[in-house]
Amino acid sequence: MVENEASAAAAARAETMKTEIRKRMSERTFPVHFRKINSILKANGNLFDGNNISWNEPEVVNYLELFVKHSKIASLLDAYPALRKLKEDVEYAINKSF
Repeated sequence: MVENEASAAAAARAETMKTEIRKRMSERTFPVHFRKINSILKANGNLFDGNNISWNEPEVVNYLELFVKHSKIASLLDAYPALRKLKEDVEYAINKSF
């Protein structure tokens, strides 16, 4: 009985920590970095090198998808139109090639 209560308490603490980390990441970490990347994309015609999709774009999109999934915030990219467009463009390019 005591083990079950300890396990439940540990699980509750772990879930509270995850929630706090998600909140801190979405309020502090993501905005700083997303603003920088959004600015770079805007300045370069929505691609990192300005002309062609390189390995950078799919890699960044992969991370963006992971951040959205693990933050559990579907609207995470709403304030960053260049990041949203990059995601759409890369997904289109990948789907078109298969």
